[in-house]
Amino acid sequence: MRDKLKGSGRTGTILKGPTSEGAPSETKRAAPAIAIGLLVMSMAVSFLGYNYLYLAGEYRARNFQHFLHLKQAHDLVAQSPLLRAAHIDTLTNHLTSVRAEALWCTDNLTAPEYAIVNRLGAAPAFAMCRAEVARTDELIEQLKLMRAAPIAQHGLQSSRFAQGLEVKTTLEKMMTDSANFHSQVQTIENRIVNMVIGGTLLVSFALLMIMMFLTRTMREVWTTLTTSARHVNEVNERFATAVEAIPDGFAVFDSKRRLVTCNEMYRQLAHPIPERVTIGMTGAEILQDAMEHGHYPDISEEDRNKFILDFRNKLEQDGSQVSLVVQGERYIQVKLTESAHGDKVVIRSDVSDFVQSNRKLQNLTENLETAKAHYRRRSLEDALTGLSNRRKLDHALKAAGGRGERAVIRIDLDRFKQVNDVLGHDAGDHVLKTVARKLLTATREDDLVARVGGDEFVVLCAPGTELERAEDIGQRLLERTLEPILYRNKQCVFSASLGLAVAEISRDDPSEILRNADAALYEAKAAGRASLRVFTGPLEQRISRDRRLADDLVEAFAGRELVPFYQTQHDARTHAVTGIEVLARWQHPEFGLLPPALFFPIAHQLGLDGDLDLAIMTRAAEDLGPLFAKTGALPRLAFNVTSSTLIDPDFPEFAQHLFKRWQAPVAFEILESVSLEDGDDTIPFALDTLRELGFELDIDDFGSGHASIKSVMQVRPHALKIDRSIILPLGEDPAAEGLVAATITMGQSLGLQVIAEGVETAQHAHRLAALGCDTVQGYHFSKPMPLKDLKTYLNGDAINPGNRSAAAS
Repeated sequence: MRDKLKGSGRTGTILKGPTSEGAPSETKRAAPAIAIGLLVMSMAVSFLGYNYLYLAGEYRARNFQHFLHLKQAHDLVAQSPLLRAAHIDTLTNHLTSVRAEALWCTDNLTAPEYAIVNRLGAAPAFAMCRAEVARTDELIEQLKLMRAAPIAQHGLQSSRFAQGLEVKTTLEKMMTDSANFHSQVQTIENRIVNMVIGGTLLVSFALLMIMMFLTRTMREVWTTLTTSARHVNEVNERFATAVEAIPDGFAVFDSKRRLVTCNEMYRQLAHPIPERVTIGMTGAEILQDAMEHGHYPDISEEDRNKFILDFRNKLEQDGSQVSLVVQGERYIQVKLTESAHGDKVVIRSDVSDFVQSNRKLQNLTENLETAKAHYRRRSLEDALTGLSNRRKLDHALKAAGGRGERAVIRIDLDRFKQVNDVLGHDAGDHVLKTVARKLLTATREDDLVARVGGDEFVVLCAPGTELERAEDIGQRLLERTLEPILYRNKQCVFSASLGLAVAEISRDDPSEILRNADAALYEAKAAGRASLRVFTGPLEQRISRDRRLADDLVEAFAGRELVPFYQTQHDARTHAVTGIEVLARWQHPEFGLLPPALFFPIAHQLGLDGDLDLAIMTRAAEDLGPLFAKTGALPRLAFNVTSSTLIDPDFPEFAQHLFKRWQAPVAFEILESVSLEDGDDTIPFALDTLRELGFELDIDDFGSGHASIKSVMQVRPHALKIDRSIILPLGEDPAAEGLVAATITMGQSLGLQVIAEGVETAQHAHRLAALGCDTVQGYHFSKPMPLKDLKTYLNGDAINPGNRSAAAS
């Protein structure tokens, strides 16, 4: 072996390296192949395992989407069991998505994949998916039938309410099955994990075999490398050639710090005239000569010696690194390393581009930090007024949670919309900015003033502000806010209402104190505005009751707790029954019989006022149809309807189907407060449609709202119904009698029937008849009564005029 190496050339020896005698045994040859084969097989098993783990994750995601759509469908039915066309369409969309997710689970796999997953125990899960598809198809068909049938055609047992509850029950079952499917996927996933673990163990074993093989090979390589050590000198020669080619400046100084060797790049970087750098110069001499020929112009002659001395000292430190500004924007980095023989290896690098890029990056970072700080500040500030915004207020409320009582004052500008409409949005912005300045001057430095809405402000008083002090601040805020504001010599007419709440801010619900201040604010508005109200115990009890009623109202529809009450209407001269007004009552299981004033505002906030109108109409039709079927003498029916009902495009069709067998007139009473002058054609179009279908329209509570003669003529009603607040003082207040007489005269001049409600005494009835009123209604004749009392009442009277009167004069 050694004889062969001595006889070969240097280059050949380096390229080929030492050889070894003898051929490897069959076992050595086979070992790597066996290890690699095991590795490939186990990696294939692991790959399949991970692939099916990914597939299991996809099934889990599909199961989550499936459950989510079911939950959304269930919540929709739970919120409104009375399913309308829009609700049914939304439910159908959710169920279509549910079916697609279940169908994907059965049709996604190829036949081989299906067989493999079945072997892992997936057969029950696939069966659940197929059953879910079938059940979803049945439910979609059921919803199609519900949508095709008008609401009025549903009886008691198959009403939209009952069918809605049935759909809700079916959805709950499907949600349970969807949850069970999750556990099936978990079981399959566990089996796949076990398969992956087994494959991983096999991979580890194969790798161990390979490592053993590599270790033996490395030992053989090490032997070869030691044999090649004699070739180091040749490598050094080649290295010297390579030094010249490197892009950085390279130089070696001996132990006396004289230049031994360097490349051309070092000369160019060390001196403005590269030729002046010669072998034998010291580092200090090179630096001194470079200064004299233009390098380092910023260093004065007095400081040059110190600069050279500092550089030489650093040159003595092993591993030191020096950055130099040689000229203008040219930056050189010098790295010093000491060899084992005491030589200094110096590498000079031109880092000008890097320094300039780093400087730009630093400037960019500083600008970014400045922008972030500006954004953070602006994100907590209202852009128009400069006050704190809702986000900053929320942060302050959260930070104050559980740290003692705090006072919150809510300010709302009344009639601010009219300022925008009459004087323009520039005037509105001027008002908001002026009010903001006034709020700041009326509060203390530690008080937080925030704008939280278009014309809404909140003051979070400083810690330690007690109720009496907070009321003083609130009164000062009110006085300052009500001070006149001029815009281009025109006064901006608006008012303000304030609500105050003092309580410890809850950690779990920091915004609760805002809701309390809101409740006090609404009290101020109800009291006539331009006032401050404080959140008190009775107000808190009322809010608690309203929240309870809001929670119970949805269940009231399904439980048929919303019932119609009936009050008769009479001919003003003969006192015979001519009509019946249907009124809403809530037979609450705990609070008893509730008037509409207690639950209609809640229904409106929940968006259920239209549903409530329809429920009362449906119950009244069920009650009164059989009652008057035998006599054939039908009275005129009157129902109160809200604007939510009027803007419902399905309402005219609903009313037509519900009263198609009722031969007497059916009227819908529209509150005078429903304005027709806002430019929206929705309500006028609905009124025209109802009139074309044969329904009569009455304007209710006339004289209490803001309707004009123009809006009355737009409605073209059948009757005007004078508000009870105008009727009650009749006979005692001459002004009230004059107002009633004028209203009756106006109605007659427009060709309208005039109905007076709130007729409490015989004197009321007599004076109204004398003034020419057509119809009277009130406690003098009857109170609102349930169906059984109405039957008893009507048995003692007749409907048609001319018979015995309903009440004695």
